[in-house]
Amino acid sequence: MKYLTPDLLFKLQSSDEVVVDEATSSWEQACESYNAYVATIHPGLPDPIKEILDKFCLHDAKVLWMSPGMGRFVLAARLDGTHDQGVVLIYKLTAPPRKLLHSKLARNGKPHEWVLYDEIAEEDGHFSHSILFTGGREIRLEFESLDVIQIQKQLVPSINHTDEEDTSYETDLCEMA
Repeated sequence: MKYLTPDLLFKLQSSDEVVVDEATSSWEQACESYNAYVATIHPGLPDPIKEILDKFCLHDAKVLWMSPGMGRFVLAARLDGTHDQGVVLIYKLTAPPRKLLHSKLARNGKPHEWVLYDEIAEEDGHFSHSILFTGGREIRLEFESLDVIQIQKQLVPSINHTDEEDTSYETDLCEMA
């Protein structure tokens, strides 16, 4: 994370009001700097990366699952403020995921449960996505392409669910005859 650094986030959680006030000012400047950076690279970005930047806010997204392997990394998350809206990001990696632990934030929630902040970068046609999670975990993904799948409705099986409870299915036409 180059702009929205874990150290800055840690300072925002301080019990010292002076530290929080200074960190808040620094955070606002970092957001402005990151947004200005994104504006400079945005025109040349592939459409899926633009889609993440323009359409989805990963901040405070609930991580449903992550899966690295076979040159790919998949992240599925439910977006903040929704019960059934989400996104699945499928990265074609150019390097193995880089995992970092920010010890100052290690007690900040269950590891990898929520996305705190993320940054996308481009350098010489190479793309990276740094994602800071709860528990002080950060994953940096270097990738050449990205697929974005928007989730409109999540169907999650329930342990206590019975077929009789779900009235959203159409009546079986065979039973109607």
